[in-house]
Amino acid sequence: MLIAYSYPPLQDPQSIRWFHFSNILAEKGYKIDVVTVKLPASLMWAGEPINSNITIFRVFPGFFENFSNNIKSKIGTDKAGNVSKRKSIGFRVLKSGYWSIRKIMNNILIGDLRTEWLPFCLKFINKVDISEYSVLITSQEPFVDSLVGLRIKKSHPNILWIADMGDSILSPYYPRWRKGIDMHFEKKVVELADKVILTNNSILSSLSAEYGIKKDKFSIVTQGFDSRNYKETKNNNERFTMLFSGTLYEHFREPDNIIKAIKDLDIDVKLIIAGRNEGFVKVFEQAGRKVEFVGFVPYSRSLELQQKADVLINISNKQSYQVPGKFFEFLGSRKPILDIVYSKHDETAKLINNLNRGLVCKNSAADIKDAILKLYALWKNDKINNSFDFKNKNIYQYSWENGANKIENIIQTSDKKFG
Repeated sequence: MLIAYSYPPLQDPQSIRWFHFSNILAEKGYKIDVVTVKLPASLMWAGEPINSNITIFRVFPGFFENFSNNIKSKIGTDKAGNVSKRKSIGFRVLKSGYWSIRKIMNNILIGDLRTEWLPFCLKFINKVDISEYSVLITSQEPFVDSLVGLRIKKSHPNILWIADMGDSILSPYYPRWRKGIDMHFEKKVVELADKVILTNNSILSSLSAEYGIKKDKFSIVTQGFDSRNYKETKNNNERFTMLFSGTLYEHFREPDNIIKAIKDLDIDVKLIIAGRNEGFVKVFEQAGRKVEFVGFVPYSRSLELQQKADVLINISNKQSYQVPGKFFEFLGSRKPILDIVYSKHDETAKLINNLNRGLVCKNSAADIKDAILKLYALWKNDKINNSFDFKNKNIYQYSWENGANKIENIIQTSDKKFG
């Protein structure tokens, strides 16, 4: 059983993560029941097919999210040609209202607003014969998945519980006043789960020290890329083309400095920005025709844009221990990466330097400008693809296939006895 609030057709990092892991495990012969949220029928999954060994059970998400999902579906904000709709005043007013309510609910509910799914999910779980399952996997975030896991583990202690906690429970947007409560539940998950999956060693060391848990209880499974679909390509773009795809956030992943840098460049450059980033439109417009905002695009289209770009832009979080999921897709794309970081200790900077996949620079307009000019010079002289190591076999360790193999190994080496 996989508890995954975020699962296709949702297209956030955790959804993409468990789409790949569940599909690969299903290809190996595992039978997987996914418990996820019910979404409007118009929200279609534009990725690869879901394996026939996977059965999906969709449960009512809660009144607020159900209402907002239906509104978004009717407006069509996640469909092709959504840029104008996302830029419209009407949509931006609705979005502002949505986030205002969500911010209030995030302060009330443990985790965030998506915890409203909890009673409906538990009602479904109560009707299921849990003894039929050998393994329980919870996919966090959101935190509600781990709350469901806690409930199942307490009532069925013999089930093997693998808690995928990603970057841990304590997300940056959680209210400070509730930190003690959140840490209480985080500790419960870490203690009761048979195995805890994290995305990097910094988080592992932090959680192990915080709660006095031995490090061998944790496993590192990063985000990834599909090694079967990526090939080294050489583009013939007339303009030096860069791509940022993903979500930007105020206070910990902002575009201001790269826009300032591009605005001041005296070269013919284009930065394509894909994602739900209409809140930064006024910032993008400062660079004129040098920036093209294409809005939200389906997952498959995002991969196509990566292959057509000359350079991929990663803007790291201010929290150096967090690695954006898109970064690993960039690693697998065999394209040079410009990694913009706040700290030299950033996990992404270490990977870029160790694998020789691009350039790392500080998140300042001057440093970004210098880095872009270096990459542009390589591109102009047709040397950019030969300046970095795209044949490094160590990259496989960050693939979805290797991540799924690690999860399978956790299952097979468990001391739990299955029927």
